[in-house]
Amino acid sequence: MLLRSHKSKGHGAVAEETIMDSPLHGDLQAEPAPAKRSAANRSVLAASCVLWAMECTVAAGLMPFFPRVAAKARGGSALAVGCVFAVFPLATAVASPAVPALSKLLRSRCRAIYLGLVLTIVGLAGFARSSTVAAWIGWRSLQGAACALVDVPAMGLLLTHSRDVAEDTGVLEAVAGGSYMVAPFLGGLLYESCGFANVFFVLAAAHAAVLLVAPRRLADA
Repeated sequence: MLLRSHKSKGHGAVAEETIMDSPLHGDLQAEPAPAKRSAANRSVLAASCVLWAMECTVAAGLMPFFPRVAAKARGGSALAVGCVFAVFPLATAVASPAVPALSKLLRSRCRAIYLGLVLTIVGLAGFARSSTVAAWIGWRSLQGAACALVDVPAMGLLLTHSRDVAEDTGVLEAVAGGSYMVAPFLGGLLYESCGFANVFFVLAAAHAAVLLVAPRRLADA
């Protein structure tokens, strides 16, 4: 910390000014206004929000109806239902640290996202056609790992192209929270309208549509 003092005499009084130059003092200064969003930043932010919303919907969409369906299956206890729900975030957590290395191996974060979307579609279709707890846990694990393949590279691209990291991550987290709020309502509506299997086929079709659009917007960045 550097202290600079200035003394002046006038009218019999002594005035002293001390200026503190330190990192803390610098933090109190007004920050410059962030630059205007670039086209790349807008494109990556929009694509990342869509991708995160889709994966949050997969994670939470089956909450309203799956316990009722699982109760009719052999071994469909409350513990088994809990395992089906828990294995998704577990697989995401286990797979996430390996995603950067896989992205380097594929030589593109966008390719990792493509792979994650494809695996999510496969996991949704397999879950829809299953009727046992063991199979549901297996397909749910694949969905969770695929979620990591989508979310981690999308976040990496967003941070790379962000003009304001705090603002962009705030937007992304708001979208994720809103998606977790809407997903159970949407899942319940689809279940009552279309039946169990069609819920996941609809989600798979939505992911196929995103597969055609979102990674290209990311690649444009």
